[in-house]
Amino acid sequence: MKKFYSLLMVAGVSTLACSAIQPQMATASESFVPSISAKSLAVKDINISNNAESTVVKRVSPVKASAQHPATLTEKSYAINFNINEDTAIPATSAVTFTQKAVDGEYIIYSMSGWAENYYSSLEFSPIDVYYNTTDGSITIPMGQDFVKVPYQGVVNQATLWNKGQGNQLYGGIPLIFEFDGDGFEWVRTNTFNFSDGTQETITSYGVFIGWLTASNQVSGAMDFDNLYFSRVQGTMTFTANLLVSGVETPTEMGGPLFVDFDGTYLNIEGFGNPVVNEAVPFVVDTKAKTITCTDVQIGQTNGTPIFLSEADKDMFNVYESEQTYKLVCSYTVANGVTTFQVPDWNGFYYESATKEDVNAYVRIYDCKMFLDLDLDALVSGIGDIAVDAADENAPVEYFNLQGVRVQNPENGLYIRRQGKNVTKVIL
Repeated sequence: MKKFYSLLMVAGVSTLACSAIQPQMATASESFVPSISAKSLAVKDINISNNAESTVVKRVSPVKASAQHPATLTEKSYAINFNINEDTAIPATSAVTFTQKAVDGEYIIYSMSGWAENYYSSLEFSPIDVYYNTTDGSITIPMGQDFVKVPYQGVVNQATLWNKGQGNQLYGGIPLIFEFDGDGFEWVRTNTFNFSDGTQETITSYGVFIGWLTASNQVSGAMDFDNLYFSRVQGTMTFTANLLVSGVETPTEMGGPLFVDFDGTYLNIEGFGNPVVNEAVPFVVDTKAKTITCTDVQIGQTNGTPIFLSEADKDMFNVYESEQTYKLVCSYTVANGVTTFQVPDWNGFYYESATKEDVNAYVRIYDCKMFLDLDLDALVSGIGDIAVDAADENAPVEYFNLQGVRVQNPENGLYIRRQGKNVTKVIL
């Protein structure tokens, strides 16, 4: 008889759930003892565009401008990647939502939400303001903003954002700055600033500390983030998992952002809507059969035993056990530049040497949906040489970058050109 195991249970909640990941909140005494820059308190209320204000700290040199940066932050979807807590360095990725609030000169001011809610689901977070420079394609996040309410020792504290510099010095007025790198936005750690008192200082950012001032003007903290990067989300995967809560299977909607790369052989899908799958899952793409297939792909381990991704039957056991393999085959369709996958029920499996059986490693996972915001056929076909079919000469011409994303006005680079059924690589 086959056995059903649910291996990834901690305190009655599966670690499959993003919302179940609750990194230990730190206090200043538990992690490090920060010091507050006197200048940072003087420039807490920063106004980026109006540098005549007495409280403004102004960056001396602009970040590297990019001619191809997006016009707005709402054209595409983005996620913020970061490590949680300096000591434990838990890698995390959260899809964020930008909502436009106002336009101030060359800046578009957005309200950003979704940064840490999935990882501290019991806390109350506030959206923060983000300034997008439409001239050079940079993102600026002012510090000193209200971020999260943290209960500590019987008191609910309003924690704000602090820029953490060298030697654990905190700056409430020095913003975080990101520059467009062709796809996402890279954190510019070192910047030189002019202060309103006429002084100038070069500051290297080591992270973001989220904390509050105590009655004695000391800082206490809840969490800190490092290795920040805004990446463009290329898709989404959602599914239902029957999480085991207090011994009862509870259907829970889950999912997350996807990031993809085609290396000429495999379509590597990172994220898979699941924090347990830490590595990219490589799929072989068959554009004729319209399928993607991964075979014998390890997605984790338990007690040193590898866990493999495979299609699951109605009882959540490996469909390919008789073939002594692990495999997931997804069919797909492409329409209007979006690839939609039909994903079968899947699970993680491992081989138990004592019983000679494939054991189901997780709780029940089903009702999967996966979308990519790109034309998979164009992405894959653009790697090879495709002959031109004269029958499609009158079809409209579309251009895509090498990541398969449609480009409205391509210039100065290598692109994938599609006209009807014909796909070629071109240099403009």
